[in-house]
Amino acid sequence: MYKGFNLTLTRTDKMDFMDVSSQNLELYSSGIHKLRSNLLDRVSSNIDLTDGTGIIDVTKLKNNWFPENNYDVFISHSHNDVLIAKRIACWLKTEFDIDAFIDSTVWGYSNDLLKKIDDDYCVLSKNKKTGMITYDYDKRNYSTSQVNLILSSALHDMIDSCECIIFLNTENSISIVNTIKNKTNSPWIYDELQTTRLISKKVPKRLLTEAEFRHSDYINKSYNKLPSFQHDVTQELTKLSEITGNDLMSWERKWHSIQDKDKGERTPLDLLYRLYNGSH
Repeated sequence: MYKGFNLTLTRTDKMDFMDVSSQNLELYSSGIHKLRSNLLDRVSSNIDLTDGTGIIDVTKLKNNWFPENNYDVFISHSHNDVLIAKRIACWLKTEFDIDAFIDSTVWGYSNDLLKKIDDDYCVLSKNKKTGMITYDYDKRNYSTSQVNLILSSALHDMIDSCECIIFLNTENSISIVNTIKNKTNSPWIYDELQTTRLISKKVPKRLLTEAEFRHSDYINKSYNKLPSFQHDVTQELTKLSEITGNDLMSWERKWHSIQDKDKGERTPLDLLYRLYNGSH
């Protein structure tokens, strides 16, 4: 990852300015559904290893979990903002030919994967009349922790491989306790924001010469109701450059106004970095 942006959106922000059609959203959603179906097919065929030991191969599961595409941008968001995330992903592809990865496309996988594992390994009893399944509590706790760890690790790898991360800062993802503290109820958002702070920052090769000149001091540096939890992400958010919906529109207008892109910005993301050059 090279850059991170904290995109603040409020209820008054209208996302229709992105001019994303319902057809485009449907196509995007169908693509996500296809990825999910393919994953479940792969999981079903690979959940039991052929060596006969019955041991689940974590590496194989992790490699099967994420699509093999190369993505430019990682979009971190609350599950309640999935439609906004999809709209932004469609807009990035249409206007800039930028491929965006939406993290919720894999959150949904985790429950499917966990159900498959639990049905194969953690069933305590099954009522033949009602079909009700009772799972072993200790085994379920163990399998859940394993799956969540695999998901977290895979998300870290995806963030690391993407050049840029955009965090959707809305009332669904962040609650402002006071003027200083920002809290999130989501452990996944907390984990992703922590990752942006801890992983090594990698300068794209196309920017390396300029980066070495401006940032020579860090170029080579190694970089039903549930209990309510809150994680303080104030420090993490200060590491992301602040942008708004209006900034996105300005970015779009300026990119399309560039007549000779060979002599100007190399990519749309380069222009975004120059316009809103923040902490990262």
